[in-house]
Amino acid sequence: MEDKKVLTTLEEVKAISDPYRYRILTTLINMNEPATVKQIADKMGEVPAKVHYHIKKLEKAEIIKLVYTKEINGIIAKYYEPLATGFEIECSKEIEEPAKKMILAESQRMLSELYDESKKIFLDSVGKAAKDEKDKDAKGSITTNNLYLTEEEVNEIMALMESFFKKHKEEDAEKIKYHSFFTIIKNRE
Repeated sequence: MEDKKVLTTLEEVKAISDPYRYRILTTLINMNEPATVKQIADKMGEVPAKVHYHIKKLEKAEIIKLVYTKEINGIIAKYYEPLATGFEIECSKEIEEPAKKMILAESQRMLSELYDESKKIFLDSVGKAAKDEKDKDAKGSITTNNLYLTEEEVNEIMALMESFFKKHKEEDAEKIKYHSFFTIIKNRE
């Protein structure tokens, strides 16, 4: 599995920008091993038939792949994994102007979903902490700044965050679950 896959076609961007498919993809990435549609659906609390439909869309767009099959009680179980743990969207010169606009719109929709989900998690957590008498120290943290960095420093912080996220994504009974949303982008003002 690659660390990063660059998405350059409209089909790839549309496949990953669907909020439900993105949820399937992140679930599969977080499982950290090949999984069946049933395993993914169980982890998401969803119906396997619905997950299967979207798995096929992600597979067709080459976002995930079938890695092996195994016969279990006479049934062929198919195991899937993502092609990468991270995805970037890049408009190529071959994509015509309308397609570029569609990719931008799909990217905006996907980002909006990510921000909205993180915002909901943050506000729900802060709201529950405010009501919980035992959890008076619970709080969230938001930091936003303009940074002045070289390309090398940007790559360094990206690698640091990716490594940190990868190191701490496994469930551990001795650790508390936190939600994090990290973004860094060149400010074109």
